[in-house]
Amino acid sequence: MLDQAQYFRGSHGLDGWMATTLGTPAEWSFCQHVVRNQEPFVVEDARHDPLMKDSPLVRMEGVRCYAGVPLVTFRGHVIGSFCVQGPDARSFTKYDLAQLHRYAKEVITRIEQRRRG
Repeated sequence: MLDQAQYFRGSHGLDGWMATTLGTPAEWSFCQHVVRNQEPFVVEDARHDPLMKDSPLVRMEGVRCYAGVPLVTFRGHVIGSFCVQGPDARSFTKYDLAQLHRYAKEVITRIEQRRRG
Protein backbone atom coordinates (compact mmCIF):
# COMPACT_ATOMS: atom_id res chain seq x y z
CA MET A 1 0.00 0.00 0.00
CA LEU A 2 1.33 3.42 -0.91
CA ASP A 3 0.67 6.62 1.01
CA GLN A 4 -2.02 7.77 -1.43
CA ALA A 5 -3.76 4.61 -2.60
CA GLN A 6 -4.44 0.99 -1.84
CA TYR A 7 -4.10 -1.35 -4.81
CA PHE A 8 -5.73 -4.76 -5.17
CA ARG A 9 -3.14 -7.08 -6.70
CA GLY A 10 -5.60 -9.93 -6.68
CA SER A 11 -9.30 -10.09 -6.08
CA HIS A 12 -12.39 -12.22 -6.37
CA GLY A 13 -15.98 -11.06 -6.20
CA LEU A 14 -15.42 -7.34 -6.53
CA ASP A 15 -17.89 -5.42 -8.64
CA GLY A 16 -18.63 -1.85 -9.61
CA TRP A 17 -15.96 0.81 -9.59
CA MET A 18 -13.63 -1.15 -7.27
CA ALA A 19 -13.47 -3.97 -9.81
CA THR A 20 -12.63 -1.46 -12.53
CA THR A 21 -10.05 0.60 -10.63
CA LEU A 22 -8.65 -2.25 -8.49
CA GLY A 23 -7.98 0.12 -5.65
CA THR A 24 -9.24 2.78 -3.26
CA PRO A 25 -7.85 5.89 -1.61
CA ALA A 26 -5.59 4.74 1.24
CA GLU A 27 -7.50 6.67 3.90
CA TRP A 28 -10.64 4.63 3.16
CA SER A 29 -8.84 1.34 3.53
CA PHE A 30 -9.31 -1.32 6.18
CA CYS A 31 -5.91 -2.73 5.18
CA GLN A 32 -4.08 0.40 6.33
CA HIS A 33 -4.61 -0.80 9.90
CA VAL A 34 -3.04 -4.19 9.13
CA VAL A 35 0.00 -2.58 7.52
CA ARG A 36 0.43 0.20 10.09
CA ASN A 37 0.09 -2.09 13.13
CA GLN A 38 1.68 -5.15 11.49
CA GLU A 39 -0.99 -7.42 12.93
CA PRO A 40 -4.38 -8.85 11.96
CA PHE A 41 -7.36 -6.51 11.86
CA VAL A 42 -10.90 -7.90 12.18
CA VAL A 43 -14.16 -5.96 11.90
CA GLU A 44 -17.39 -7.88 12.42
CA ASP A 45 -19.73 -4.97 11.67
CA ALA A 46 -18.06 -1.90 10.22
CA ARG A 47 -21.11 0.26 10.89
CA HIS A 48 -20.21 0.09 14.58
CA ASP A 49 -16.42 0.03 14.36
CA PRO A 50 -14.87 3.29 15.63
CA LEU A 51 -12.04 3.16 13.08
CA MET A 52 -14.10 2.26 10.01
CA LYS A 53 -17.70 3.45 10.47
CA ASP A 54 -17.07 6.73 8.63
CA SER A 55 -15.19 5.21 5.68
CA PRO A 56 -16.93 5.67 2.32
CA LEU A 57 -16.41 1.92 1.81
CA VAL A 58 -18.80 1.39 4.70
CA ARG A 59 -21.17 4.32 4.20
CA MET A 60 -21.50 4.22 0.39
CA GLU A 61 -20.24 0.80 -0.73
CA GLY A 62 -21.82 -1.33 1.98
CA VAL A 63 -18.74 -3.12 3.29
CA ARG A 64 -19.76 -4.63 6.62
CA CYS A 65 -17.15 -7.21 7.59
CA TYR A 66 -13.40 -7.45 7.13
CA ALA A 67 -10.57 -9.70 8.24
CA GLY A 68 -7.01 -9.13 7.13
CA VAL A 69 -3.54 -10.37 8.06
CA PRO A 70 -0.18 -8.84 7.16
CA LEU A 71 1.87 -9.96 4.19
CA VAL A 72 5.34 -10.16 5.76
CA THR A 73 8.41 -10.75 3.60
CA PHE A 74 11.14 -13.15 4.68
CA ARG A 75 13.11 -10.05 5.75
CA GLY A 76 10.27 -8.92 8.03
CA HIS A 77 8.81 -6.11 5.90
CA VAL A 78 5.02 -5.74 5.80
CA ILE A 79 4.13 -5.10 2.15
CA GLY A 80 0.35 -5.32 2.36
CA SER A 81 -2.42 -7.51 3.63
CA PHE A 82 -4.27 -10.65 2.65
CA CYS A 83 -7.90 -10.05 3.43
CA VAL A 84 -11.55 -10.78 2.92
CA GLN A 85 -14.45 -8.38 3.13
CA GLY A 86 -18.16 -8.69 2.62
CA PRO A 87 -21.55 -7.02 2.57
CA ASP A 88 -22.91 -8.76 5.68
CA ALA A 89 -21.84 -8.41 9.31
CA ARG A 90 -20.25 -11.63 10.54
CA SER A 91 -17.83 -13.11 13.02
CA PHE A 92 -14.53 -14.67 12.06
CA THR A 93 -13.29 -17.80 13.81
CA LYS A 94 -9.76 -18.76 14.80
CA TYR A 95 -9.90 -21.19 11.91
CA ASP A 96 -10.81 -18.37 9.49
CA LEU A 97 -7.81 -16.32 10.64
CA ALA A 98 -5.54 -19.35 10.47
CA GLN A 99 -6.62 -19.83 6.85
CA LEU A 100 -5.87 -16.18 6.05
CA HIS A 101 -2.40 -16.58 7.60
CA ARG A 102 -1.82 -19.74 5.56
CA TYR A 103 -2.78 -17.99 2.32
CA ALA A 104 -0.68 -14.95 3.22
CA LYS A 105 2.39 -17.17 3.70
CA GLU A 106 1.73 -18.80 0.34
CA VAL A 107 1.48 -15.39 -1.35
CA ILE A 108 4.76 -14.26 0.22
CA THR A 109 6.48 -17.48 -0.82
CA ARG A 110 5.42 -16.90 -4.43
CA ILE A 111 6.47 -13.25 -4.35
CA GLU A 112 9.86 -14.14 -2.92
CA GLN A 113 10.36 -16.90 -5.51
CA ARG A 114 9.58 -14.48 -8.35
CA ARG A 115 11.90 -11.88 -6.87
CA ARG A 116 14.80 -14.36 -6.79
CA GLY A 117 13.96 -15.95 -10.12
